[in-house]
Amino acid sequence: MTLLRVATYNINCCRDYIDAWGDKTPHAVADFIKNEQIEICGLNEVDINSERSLGYNQPEYVKNKLEELTGETYYYCFAAGLDGYHPPFDADYAPTQGKALYGNAIVSKYPILNFRTVKVAVKEQPVAAGGYEHRVFLIAEVKVDETIVTVICTHFGTTKEERMLAVEMLEKELKTIKTPIIFMGDLNAGYTAEEVVRIGQLLKATSSEGEYFTFDTKNPRWQIDYIFTSEDFETEDVWMPDNRFSDHFPLVAELRF
Repeated sequence: MTLLRVATYNINCCRDYIDAWGDKTPHAVADFIKNEQIEICGLNEVDINSERSLGYNQPEYVKNKLEELTGETYYYCFAAGLDGYHPPFDADYAPTQGKALYGNAIVSKYPILNFRTVKVAVKEQPVAAGGYEHRVFLIAEVKVDETIVTVICTHFGTTKEERMLAVEMLEKELKTIKTPIIFMGDLNAGYTAEEVVRIGQLLKATSSEGEYFTFDTKNPRWQIDYIFTSEDFETEDVWMPDNRFSDHFPLVAELRF
């Protein structure tokens, strides 16, 4: 029997919240992973080289900080939903060095053998201030002891049409995967939404309806962040740490297989 502790966390680019290590630093994310003893963590709204998040390569920073804090080796992978620009919430967010990227990441205590990016939006979706945000699946094969586990990290769109298209693509991807599966991320939909119900028919939910209101941290009213698994896993425990470094709470699950 193997126990595996995983988490999903929309970190909001670390752009709006001030923590003990200073404004916008990803140190709080690394500290969360260390303190909760997370072995595989899916991250949404991750920045690389953007002025709005002080130019950090956020997943690399988190990986390096975890190695510094624990003395152990960590791994990460990243899938860009936006390549070279960000949703233009403000003109001042334009990158000042290199190319800015924005998307999903996986940080793992176990080796990431390979990973790929699958675009899930077949239609460009406007964001609040103009421009478009593309949605992607980050699909990674992680070697947990002697078992290969496929971890899928994603951030669904804000319209039902796009989310349902994403679920259709997820169903096709799942049929090609022969390993145990962990699927997690910000689905931008409540527990009873058709798209979330459909995922619950494809995979096993680790939490029950209304159990954990992951959004938002100032006035928690909705669960929109989820962890699902294939039948290979049994859920030992689920909890929502009271971390307020983002507008989302993280969700943690301890799995047995």
